[in-house]
Amino acid sequence: KTWNDGLKLLRSTFGQLRHKAGLTDNPFKGIPTKEVEHVFREPFSVEDLTLILEVAKRKEHEFIRPIIITAACTAMRRGDCASLRWSGVDLDEGFITVKTSKTGQTVDIPIFPMLEGEIRSRSRDRNVNEFVFPEQAEMYQSNPDGLTYRLRKVLADAGFRDQSDETRERRTDDSV
Repeated sequence: KTWNDGLKLLRSTFGQLRHKAGLTDNPFKGIPTKEVEHVFREPFSVEDLTLILEVAKRKEHEFIRPIIITAACTAMRRGDCASLRWSGVDLDEGFITVKTSKTGQTVDIPIFPMLEGEIRSRSRDRNVNEFVFPEQAEMYQSNPDGLTYRLRKVLADAGFRDQSDETRERRTDDSV
């Protein structure tokens, strides 16, 4: 979709400007669009989320745990979770106000008790850093895939694995 949207923009722009640029043809006219592949994701069940959150409590996952909790409680994207600012958190009213990275819309999201506990455990650092999760914000800014890698480790430890047919399957062994 991103490819097609960019191609359409370039075709349109060059179509409008080609005469001014002295071009007779639009150089993007003959480039084909790509087939759009729709991905349908199955949401996690309550049992799945319970297991994921339990695994995230392990010492080796403490870095990614607050991002997982924030995502589970708010449905925000990775970057929005990692970049959550104290200025957007109102613990007294029980809401987070964020401008989402995907739509640019400002939204108010209620703070669920699990997330409130995570945020309150960090509130002593409120005057030291603008970000609620400063280490995760720093990683997101310098290496966002580092957060994804850590999330995938939690999911793998919880027994989830990627499959080529875009579905999730949980291992049936007792290694979790």
